Amino acid sequence: MAIEIPIKHNESGLLKTGVHGFSWTYLFFGFFVPLFRGETQTAFIHLILQVITGGIWQIYCCFVYNKNYMTRMLTSGWELDGSEDQNRIAATELGIAYESKDLKVEKTSSVKEVTTESPEDKLQKLGDLKEKGLLTEDEFNSKKAEILKEM
Repeated sequence: MAIEIPIKHNESGLLKTGVHGFSWTYLFFGFFVPLFRGETQTAFIHLILQVITGGIWQIYCCFVYNKNYMTRMLTSGWELDGSEDQNRIAATELGIAYESKDLKVEKTSSVKEVTTESPEDKLQKLGDLKEKGLLTEDEFNSKKAEILKEM
């Protein structure tokens, strides 16, 4: 079943709805799906492949079309614009890397370790920066207030 997720174009700020997962729409309408999405070359290629394979291509594509469409969108300047959970799920299903604003993702060989920094850790680092003279008293108090609001 296809799951919708908002996507946003980096440069223009345009918003669209992207999809990932099984495409019932493609199963029933075939090459018309890329045609209506403005991908005329893709639609033409899909039409030819449907004719050559006797419709088997259409069955295959309903499993992969949404992933391929989203991959084309994300590599041409669009980005995931849903909630953190929506973006993480979509990125996992699409097989792309996604770095959350709240999480730091470190890649170690083929295994990803996800670490999150606690407010206490942030306060400790903030105090260390102040002790080293890298932050003024005002900067320290401002950032400290932000961190305490998170708790």
